[in-house]
Amino acid sequence: MPDEDFMLTTAQRQRKRRRRRRVQISLVALLILAAIGFLVARPIRNAIRSWQARRHAEHAFAYIDQQKWSDARDEATAAYRLQASEPEAIRAVGRLLSRAGQGEALEF
Repeated sequence: MPDEDFMLTTAQRQRKRRRRRRVQISLVALLILAAIGFLVARPIRNAIRSWQARRHAEHAFAYIDQQKWSDARDEATAAYRLQASEPEAIRAVGRLLSRAGQGEALEF
């Protein structure tokens, strides 16, 4: 036993050990949760951004059908900026450009 514990009673030593054990377990649990959070954060962020990009693309399609070109451009741009790899965002930009008569739409 450490020198500072020689004046403690048996009950006090047990309480001190239990408290130290609780702190150690809490720290280990916190480290495990942090590691899990680190590994899961990017896929969750990408899923949310993909969902938001699809939502913006749907709005862009609706504006294109209504021929509200500036609103459609804003929504299509927002969708593409959120997740450039999302197929619906690419379709929204391509449809907007093709309806506007721009040849760059073929690249999309």
